[in-house]
Amino acid sequence: MQNLSLNSIHEEIWNLLKNAIDDISSAFHFPNLATISLDMNPTSRTVVLRNDALDLCKVNFRRVNRHIEWIDWLYLLHTGHRRAKFSYETEIKMNWLAP
Repeated sequence: MQNLSLNSIHEEIWNLLKNAIDDISSAFHFPNLATISLDMNPTSRTVVLRNDALDLCKVNFRRVNRHIEWIDWLYLLHTGHRRAKFSYETEIKMNWLAP
């Protein structure tokens, strides 16, 4: 896992989301959606992944239609943790946050 590229990690994230749409046993079928409200209070809720409208990060959930602005990926390992951020604007930006 330590030698994975940002591109391969990004691809795996979206494959897991796509596969989870029809696989109710997948942990990705019921993702936790965290947002910050206009008054800067964090909110979090569990949603049901509904379909693969994954065009540059648009994901449809039951009763919630959100445009994803970024994904924070974390891999915990005893020899050193890895963390990456994937931002979605007009293009995908990928950055390592740790190490």
